Amino acid sequence: MQIQLNFKEKPKWADILIGSIKKGLTKSSIVIVNNLKDRTDIVGVSGDLRKSNRYEIKEEQKEIFSRIYNTKEYAPFVEFDTRPHWPPISALKDWCRLKLGDEGLAFVIARNISKKGTKGKHFFRDALYNNQDKAKEIIIAEIRKVL
Repeated sequence: MQIQLNFKEKPKWADILIGSIKKGLTKSSIVIVNNLKDRTDIVGVSGDLRKSNRYEIKEEQKEIFSRIYNTKEYAPFVEFDTRPHWPPISALKDWCRLKLGDEGLAFVIARNISKKGTKGKHFFRDALYNNQDKAKEIIIAEIRKVL
């Protein structure tokens, strides 16, 4: 959703409206991040990926937006499908120990990934898609409070 306001001089009420947009973005971002946490809980075993979901409200030039992201460097490899590749064995050892009970299986898993790649879990895509209407409703409700 995009809202654009253009003024030669910003009217006094614009700050109130901008504040309500930021409040709506904050509330809707929390809803999406919470849903994202529920979805990433299914993916991982250590909980590191789940704990690393974040949002920030940014204002750049004439735009106000919410940036929702994950701080773990491996998050994109879980989100998206990957081509066949050799993942680092060290990264798989903890996963194999926690998920399969044997870190010695890391090489077997890596070899399989080198042949087939991985299927993405699409937790970001699904959290955003499934909450977009609710996010719009929250933002609109905050704007209506000041009109």
